[in-house]
Amino acid sequence: KNGLRKDLAEAIAAIHPTTVRFPGGCIVHGNGLANAYRWKDTVGDVATRKPNWSRWGYYQSYGLGYFEYMLFCEDIGASPLPILPCGVSCGFLRPYEVAPEGELAAWIQDCVDLVEFANGPVTSTWGKVRADMGHPAPFNLRFVGIGNEEHDTPKMREYFPRFVAAMRAKCPDIQIVGTSGLGDEIPLFDLMSATGVDITDEHYYKPPQWFIDNRHRFDTVARKAPKIYVGEYASHSNTQLSAVAEAVYLAGIERNSDQVVMTAYAPLLARIEDTQSRKANLIWFDGDRVFKTPSYYVQQLFGSNLGDHYLTNTVVFPDAAVVDGKPPVLAVSPTLASKDGKLFIKVANPMDVPITARVTVQGLSGIQTEAQLTTLAGDKAAVNSLTNPQQIAPVVTTIPAGANFNITVPAMSVQVLQLGVGKS
Repeated sequence: KNGLRKDLAEAIAAIHPTTVRFPGGCIVHGNGLANAYRWKDTVGDVATRKPNWSRWGYYQSYGLGYFEYMLFCEDIGASPLPILPCGVSCGFLRPYEVAPEGELAAWIQDCVDLVEFANGPVTSTWGKVRADMGHPAPFNLRFVGIGNEEHDTPKMREYFPRFVAAMRAKCPDIQIVGTSGLGDEIPLFDLMSATGVDITDEHYYKPPQWFIDNRHRFDTVARKAPKIYVGEYASHSNTQLSAVAEAVYLAGIERNSDQVVMTAYAPLLARIEDTQSRKANLIWFDGDRVFKTPSYYVQQLFGSNLGDHYLTNTVVFPDAAVVDGKPPVLAVSPTLASKDGKLFIKVANPMDVPITARVTVQGLSGIQTEAQLTTLAGDKAAVNSLTNPQQIAPVVTTIPAGANFNITVPAMSVQVLQLGVGKS
């Protein structure tokens, strides 16, 4: 009842997300605090919900509210990750606004009440609202995000700890996701660390080369709290080059998944000819059609081939391997799904030429000698569209494999090898 558009919902489900961030980023702030996204306006009878004009210039009926969002997450097996404002306005919007001291308690209470709406007993105030909407069982909410890309100001540093303190006191089982601030310089990371959030969220939209050059970004970060969530990122186009660059970056994140515990591409959905985000979006649609970008298929390949252990590996290139006078770039990420006995080896080649390498994975025995190989390859400028939705799409074949194997990775491609393993 009041469900989501089927083709869009199925496209999201097919990525196999473990979390879904909602309602997005700066939209939570509104054009100012007066029309910030307040979750209580989005629940109850659809016909009586208070509508709102969004930060991005379109009308929100709230027909899709927090209840429908949590139902969708439940349907696809993902954890909801709701984002709530923290009494200060968007860091990109001027004039910068802060809630008056006497009104801050209401913003804090919204965070506490959301947990009661999602998890509280039917005898509680907000648990009863959930039950009356048709879901008496709790949603088992695990995460609450507080804030999104706020500017580093004295008021932000004063207000944010009060939200965390209230949540710790009243919702101790909830993991708090904070915000590292504006851009890859993460200016608020020190505040998140000092405040004791569980996870802190960093955002950046960059050219493809940035993602390639920063593939080792997390190799040397301290292994301590808070953990890291890359909650918004995308390269600056929907070309194959951008998708491969994102895959290179994701391979580095998988290598450091002890510290970087979640990622989320953004923006997720864009209506053709009616979106403020023109450079890159994951899924494009119009009134009755949808097409998926090369970046979508990268997300799907990573989400569908995810192990629970990262494996030590070596990648050796032929002695003569150079590209434009430099060593080749080849991102490799082997992970093991220990319960299923499956090994996934992701390989991304952002070069304009094929790359041959010898890959060795340590710590396993009984590796099958044949692998399923899924390849996403194409010209670096290629894009999908309504008229050619499959110009870039995965192709599945089989190849010889093992603990040691040679591989030739096509130019501008992402590949995933899936093969069975025995016990080590």
